[in-house]
Amino acid sequence: MMLNKEEKLRMHIDRAETALAADQFEAAWDCVKKAIAIAPDSSDARLLEARIDLQLDQPEFALAALDAHDQYHPDACERPDVSLLRVRALVRVGQDALANMLLERLIRRYPDDVRWRRLMTGLCMKHNKHGRAAHQLRRTVELETSDRASRNVLAGLVESRQPQLSAELLMNEHDRATDELTDEIAPVALRAARLYRKAGRQGEAERLYRQLLSVGIDDAVVWREAGEVAGELGADRVAEFRIERAIKLSGPNARQVDHEKANAWASMALVQMHAGRFEEAGRCWWKVTRARVDDTNAWAGLKVCGLVTGRHRLVDRAGTFLAFYADEPTRRRAVADQWIYASCGLEIGRAIGRRGKYQTTQSDPLESMLHRSIDKLERSARQEPYDAELHHHIAICHHALGDDETAVLANTSALMIDPHYDKALDFCDYIDGIAA
Repeated sequence: MMLNKEEKLRMHIDRAETALAADQFEAAWDCVKKAIAIAPDSSDARLLEARIDLQLDQPEFALAALDAHDQYHPDACERPDVSLLRVRALVRVGQDALANMLLERLIRRYPDDVRWRRLMTGLCMKHNKHGRAAHQLRRTVELETSDRASRNVLAGLVESRQPQLSAELLMNEHDRATDELTDEIAPVALRAARLYRKAGRQGEAERLYRQLLSVGIDDAVVWREAGEVAGELGADRVAEFRIERAIKLSGPNARQVDHEKANAWASMALVQMHAGRFEEAGRCWWKVTRARVDDTNAWAGLKVCGLVTGRHRLVDRAGTFLAFYADEPTRRRAVADQWIYASCGLEIGRAIGRRGKYQTTQSDPLESMLHRSIDKLERSARQEPYDAELHHHIAICHHALGDDETAVLANTSALMIDPHYDKALDFCDYIDGIAA
């Protein structure tokens, strides 16, 4: 008994589908051609032909098959499955503008279908339109919360501008609910901890670092970062323990390991300064300079520790190296950054009633710098007694210390040397304005 036309058509289409599912593209192509020969107007056969052409990397033929489908079925040309094939074929042939227009229309028509948003995301990222890609990914994650791939890509896109959101995307509800980290989740947790720290959420970062350390991670970088977070939270002893562990894990041989050990010593120095232990901090900075002689921050930290503890030879030596390895703006920024830790350490010491041997005569790091400046300027003034600029700068330093009487005398000396010295005259007007 002969099979009729419809039965033959369905048989060839089914065989083509089966061959395509088994990646037997040539066999699928032969079957679909037989189906088209039987019924050129078959919608299923034309769409199957377009799918096979895309698998064979022949997007031009796929577009031709879709055009033939639209010619026979103009009312079905905007169906989602047809549009999906057309967008993929257009992207393959480089017609991104047409694909973008079609996707925008499909997103407006089917706003809850994530397929269009994923395609639009890929198209935007191809052209470095990361803002539009992030917008599509946000909606994709809202519609399909189990889409881990989209969530991770979105976390990478917003990492620089929104680190907290990026960390929250990485750590989903399942990851936050468990107290133990698996080998699969540990790298994600480390990345999230760094993002939380970058966003200023040290509490969340500390929780993740604590979990990472509890599973037996022996990575010097992780231990150092965990120590830095503990120091930022004020847990100085915990920070010391973790950074000491990082130093032990950093071997003495490889250059990159020496670099990491220097980073650990630098972190330890900041923790000691924050706690008000400036002699220990100075020793840590000295070890950093032995490993990296051109480290500007290390010499600046060493100089600050020397100023606070009254070790003037150390200050001069650190200042010499600092001047050799950095220009003046860089030196100023480096020293200013270190003063923040020094001031914090001194204030903490006063708050708990602790007074060290160097805290009995110095109440503020800036005051120490001003006193040293006055000493150097006065020595220079004795060698160059007729330099009005030196006397004027002495006046400025005394005024900064609150000693306006001595400041006026020093500025008067500058005017006696040069009655037309503009800066000294301006300083007189300034002092008179304050007195009035």
